[in-house]
Amino acid sequence: MALKSNYPIAIPADSRGYTHRLCPDCAIKFGIKSINKDFPDTVYCPYCDKNGALTDFNVPEQFDYATKEGLRQIEYDVMKELQSSMSRALRGSKSVKFKPATIRHKPAPVLEQSVIPTDMICTSCKGFYEIYGIASRCPFCSTEDIKILDANLALIEKELDSD
Repeated sequence: MALKSNYPIAIPADSRGYTHRLCPDCAIKFGIKSINKDFPDTVYCPYCDKNGALTDFNVPEQFDYATKEGLRQIEYDVMKELQSSMSRALRGSKSVKFKPATIRHKPAPVLEQSVIPTDMICTSCKGFYEIYGIASRCPFCSTEDIKILDANLALIEKELDSD
């Protein structure tokens, strides 16, 4: 068995099903959910409309998670390969016996994500996403949505009432 050269790692969603994103331009977080559709190859920042690959919008915690998860998978494969090599090398030896132990997968790391407060559903593409504060565009299709503008107005009114 040769070690893999590629370890696919899925980024887990938060407790409400959202995966968090961070715009590389304006540095504001938002979340997207893939209930009714797959994640697109290109996403849009709902705040500044920056577009790019989904992975361009990963938050730092996702990079840490992916690194830990990748190392966990590699460690498991290395241990399996080492056991297999030792078994082959010592097969037939009368003076040395090798009994491989059970290799257990370590538990996957936990990705801690904060809650992003405003849930949205795009009226154009039906994409689920969440935003902090004021935004105007859907991260799936970049459409300006009247529901977003209404939510922004309600947020502004709430802020004004609290002052």
